[in-house]
Amino acid sequence: MLSQRIMLLIQTLNGQKAIDNSNLIKNDLLNSIQLMRKSNESLMNGSRADKIEKITNNELDRIYLGKTNLYQRVNEFTLLAETCTNKNDFNDFLKEYNIYKINSLLLDLDKAVNLYAYESELQSKRITAVTYIILFSFLFLLALIHLFLFKPLSRSVSQLFLELENKLYHLMNEKQILDIEVRSAQRALGNLVPRVEYIDKFNTEKIKLASYYQSAIDKGGDWWGIYEFDKTKVVLIGDVTGHDAGSSIIAAAVSRYFEELSNEKSIEKHDFLQIFKHLNDFIQKIGTTNHMEMSMSLLIFNENLDRVKFINAAHSYPYLINYKEAGDTKISRFKSKGHTLGIKHNPSSNNEHEEEIKIMEYELKEDSLICLFSSGLTSNTDKSDKDFGEKNLKKFFEKNNFKNTDLLTIVDKLIDEAYSFYEEQPIKDDITFILIKRN
Repeated sequence: MLSQRIMLLIQTLNGQKAIDNSNLIKNDLLNSIQLMRKSNESLMNGSRADKIEKITNNELDRIYLGKTNLYQRVNEFTLLAETCTNKNDFNDFLKEYNIYKINSLLLDLDKAVNLYAYESELQSKRITAVTYIILFSFLFLLALIHLFLFKPLSRSVSQLFLELENKLYHLMNEKQILDIEVRSAQRALGNLVPRVEYIDKFNTEKIKLASYYQSAIDKGGDWWGIYEFDKTKVVLIGDVTGHDAGSSIIAAAVSRYFEELSNEKSIEKHDFLQIFKHLNDFIQKIGTTNHMEMSMSLLIFNENLDRVKFINAAHSYPYLINYKEAGDTKISRFKSKGHTLGIKHNPSSNNEHEEEIKIMEYELKEDSLICLFSSGLTSNTDKSDKDFGEKNLKKFFEKNNFKNTDLLTIVDKLIDEAYSFYEEQPIKDDITFILIKRN
């Protein structure tokens, strides 16, 4: 989160030069820069003071010291931020680190963390293996002592065994903590800065897909995925309530579940209504103690990419925008309420969130655009605590005809529209949207 914090503090100082607490913000910014620089040094060289061992492999060295030189790029990022802070002029920094360059840096950081996580896990397994060898050796020795030596000596060795067992218990706990920290670091690095992605594997001559994701502080409940079943494309977006460690577990588990389904290739093997029922039961079991739930929208495109099946579980309705020859724009919604995943469904209830999940089908005409989004896009607010709302989102598509506009340009314009409304207010809920355009 340090990169995101540095960017936000610089934008705050750059946009409001006369605020009373500018010195406090400036000191916070300098402290964040120093902490990020120290973290980069620790990852590169290790740190005895912080008990961080240097973990290396050829691929990690290549990323840090090779062509991409990630170590130098992070230092250049912090040096330019510090220089601009001392000069109190951030134009050079904001010009140098636009959203696309930051996104490139983030992807390289993500590769480095994955390698670091793999190496850490390998070292943990080695520690565990050595510990078990020592343990079984002591067990064998203990058996010999009981068979051939006196009981006082046997009791002494038994005490040593208990001490060793206690050490093993602490080692296993440390390994579990390390595993959790590595996974948390991977997720945190993925959410450091806003991410714009253009999905090449989804795109064809007929259809293109691009996305935007911005995590709120201490959130991270939004997630989305693309899956291919032979020639059939499936896109889904979800939002887990609770935003604690459990939400990450649910999001990861559901994502892996769909990956395994797509490996079977043939979509005809799967009853998606039954799949949603299994997910509902699964989330009920995991979310029993903290009452977590998930909303989800799923789109299934046919092979010709001219029809879409829509399944919804209490998620925001996607927009379907059709562009006419005369320049007119027709806006409609994919509508199907469905109940939230993770609730105990009660057929006799009148609650709209418990409506039965079903499959709807829509035509996807040429020159049309689909907008899938999470509630964060519309629920984040301006300085008056007024939310952006679906009304403003609909107006955005009404006043702009994007028939001949590049998809990434549309993403940029929607980002500008929303963030101009927020007026630099902190993002309180994750923002995710996916644009799918058919030519």
